Amino acid sequence: MLNPLPSSKFVDVKIFDDIFFSFTFRGELDSIAAAKKTIKILKEKKGLDHIDLMGKRLKDGYKKIIKSLKIEQITKMIGFNFCPEYLFFDKNENKSLEIQSLFQQEIVRRGILSRAGMFISLSHKNSDIDNTLIVFEKALEVVKEAVIKDKVIDRLDGDVIQPVIRKT
Repeated sequence: MLNPLPSSKFVDVKIFDDIFFSFTFRGELDSIAAAKKTIKILKEKKGLDHIDLMGKRLKDGYKKIIKSLKIEQITKMIGFNFCPEYLFFDKNENKSLEIQSLFQQEIVRRGILSRAGMFISLSHKNSDIDNTLIVFEKALEVVKEAVIKDKVIDRLDGDVIQPVIRKT
């Protein structure tokens, strides 16, 4: 039978003789503390409103670009404002990893490394969104030309991206 905890502020380590106690997950305390601090900062700075606004600006800007380039049938941006995702489609309206690969190649060339889903954070500013949209527009111009000329694969410097989770 376990001895009751002593009333002093220090625990007698002999209590561990009668129970199994592991420090394996002690590291989780750090992540809990980080999560609490993050929540506090998000509340204090109205972070969720800011993230929503920045994501909406990105999505609205992307829609404006694809409309001006007349490529609404090739690409769209979907998802929540905090995590928008761009998609690309071939002439048969199937998802196209080839076109997405070309787009991602072109944005990397211009200084943006992204997978299809993007994560908006409290640190993003209007200027970040504006710069991203400028890069997106330039990359989408390349994509449009390649699709029109049926040269998407020819424009790729590497392999077509592959899904992380594949059908078996």
